[in-house]
Amino acid sequence: MSVSFWITAGLLSLWAAFAFFRLHIKRSIRNNRARILRDLAYNGHEEPTFLGFFHPYCDAGGGGERVLWTAVRYVQHEFNDVICAIYTGDIDVSREQILLRVKTSFNIDLDARRVAIVYLKKRYLVEDGRYRDFAYPSR
Repeated sequence: MSVSFWITAGLLSLWAAFAFFRLHIKRSIRNNRARILRDLAYNGHEEPTFLGFFHPYCDAGGGGERVLWTAVRYVQHEFNDVICAIYTGDIDVSREQILLRVKTSFNIDLDARRVAIVYLKKRYLVEDGRYRDFAYPSR
C-alpha cells in the first residue's frame, strides 16, 4: 500500500474522531442548557442567551465580587433575555445563600430567575499558588 493511502486513512480517522467529539460536546451543551433552564424554571417567550462570568470566589465578599455582581445587575437591567451563569468554586454554598449574601453585603438586587450558578469542582487548578513559575518575577 502506498503512502497516500495511509495519509488518507489517517486524515479520515482524525476527521471521524473530531466529528464524534463535536457531537458529544453539542449534546453535553444542550443537556446542560436544558438542566439550567429547568432548575431556574425559566418561562421566557424566546430562547435565552447565556452569558458566563468566571469568578472562582464569587462568595468572598470583597471588591472583586462587588464588580462581578454589579456587572450581573447591569446585564439583567439592560437585557431581558439573558441568563447570567456564574462559574464558581464555592461548592459549599448554595445558590440562594450566594444571592442572599449579594443582597446583604452589597445591597444589589438581582433577578434570581436569571442567575445560574455553575459549580467548579477543581478550583485548585486556577489558584495562583499552583503556577509559581508563571508568576511575576518581582514577587
